[in-house]
Amino acid sequence: MRDTWTIVWKELKELVVARAGRPLCSAGHLAMLALFGIAAPWWWGRQWLSDSLVFWVWVLLPLPLVIGAAAESFAGERERHTLETLLASPLSDRAILTGKIMAAALFGWLNSVAIQVLGLITVNLVYAADGFIVYAPALGVGSLTLGLLAAALTACIGVLVSLRVTTVRQARLTLTLFIVALGFMVAAAGAVGLHFLPSGSLDRLAAGLSAPSVTASLAVLAFGLLLADAALYFAVTCCFRRTQLLAE
Repeated sequence: MRDTWTIVWKELKELVVARAGRPLCSAGHLAMLALFGIAAPWWWGRQWLSDSLVFWVWVLLPLPLVIGAAAESFAGERERHTLETLLASPLSDRAILTGKIMAAALFGWLNSVAIQVLGLITVNLVYAADGFIVYAPALGVGSLTLGLLAAALTACIGVLVSLRVTTVRQARLTLTLFIVALGFMVAAAGAVGLHFLPSGSLDRLAAGLSAPSVTASLAVLAFGLLLADAALYFAVTCCFRRTQLLAE
């Protein structure tokens, strides 16, 4: 675990320093903070802390940051000609791989948490006279949990792609196309499913949802993501071969 956290700290430090040295990336990061941490909560008001649409914003918000971080995990090392040095170190294969996956997932998720905190502060400043307001429990806990699991899933996919390509640009393009295609397929499947639902059944289903049923649904979704994370992590560990990477 000590070696793994060494890799995590190294990766996070490099990601922060690299983005700070790119004016365009820094401007985009600040714009995201301003939009989702200040402007949107100020515009939505109390609804920002309880609306189900905001829940999906928090789940999906870390993914673009995770894609960028995961793309640089091994492809970036190749471009900087530091991959051989890393692989020649006494760090274990598991520590290197797990550290890079954890760093990419945490980079996106921690930024999402920071924006969530900014949103909470913004709403409470706007409605200071009403006392302290917090996120709805299902929204807050569910978005943090599913956001982390979705970030880990994206990080595993990203590191797997980064292992196989030679440049960061190629890795980002491949990952972006894959995520867009996956999102399109999920949206298409949902649209087809809704089309074949009997008339009025969606309204009856929404009306019948209670807090326990929503919590149970989120728990099932989280368990499914956890299984997908475990399967992908196993796949990445099977594909990671230090001797092969050194030969390449």
